[in-house]
Amino acid sequence: MLDLKAKLLAAGVVTAAQVKKVEDEEASKKARQQQRREPRPEPRVAKKDEDDDDEKRARREHEWNESQRWRKRLDQLKLAGKSEQYEAVRGWVMKDRLDNKQITEAAVRFHYVKDDGAVAHLTVEPEVQLQLTQGSAALVAFMGYNGIEHAVVPKDVADDVRVVRPDWLRLLVGVTDLEPPTSTLTPEAPQEVPPT
Repeated sequence: MLDLKAKLLAAGVVTAAQVKKVEDEEASKKARQQQRREPRPEPRVAKKDEDDDDEKRARREHEWNESQRWRKRLDQLKLAGKSEQYEAVRGWVMKDRLDNKQITEAAVRFHYVKDDGAVAHLTVEPEVQLQLTQGSAALVAFMGYNGIEHAVVPKDVADDVRVVRPDWLRLLVGVTDLEPPTSTLTPEAPQEVPPT
C-alpha cells in the first residue's frame, strides 16, 4: 500500500521536490523534538576555591556600601521634617512588626511605661515577650494613622528608629534600662556674703 505522498506524486498533484521538502521538514522537526527530550549537559563551573576570596571580598564591600548608604539615609531623616520621619518610621514598623501576628490564648500582657509616665500594655505571644526580655526585640512608639501607637520590632529596626527619633524608643534591654550617668559635680553650697 502506498502512502499519501506517493499517491499524490503518482497522480501528478505534487512534484518530487515538494515531497522531498516536506520530508526534510518532518525530519528536522523530529530531530528538534528529540533534542529537547535529551538532558542538557550542565555548564562547567569554575573551581569554588579560586572564586571564594573574590566573592567574599565583593560581598563584604557590597554590605559596607549598603550600610554607608543606610547611615546617610538615617542622617537625612534626622534632619527631615516630621511628616517624612513619621512616614519612614511607620513603614519600618509596619513591615517588621512582631506583635501583630495572630494572638492565641497563650498571649500575655507586656507592661511598659509610656512617655508621659503612665503604665500601658501590649498583648504579645510568649516568644515575643522572650525576645523583649532578651534584647533581640524592642518596644517603640511610632506615629500611626490615628496618633501615637506602640509596637514590638526587631532590635535593628529599633536602633534605626532611635537614630531618627530617640524619644520613641520605649524599651530596649541594655539601652533604656541603664540609668543615666550621674554628675560628678556636687551643687555648690551657698556662699556667705560678708557684712559690709
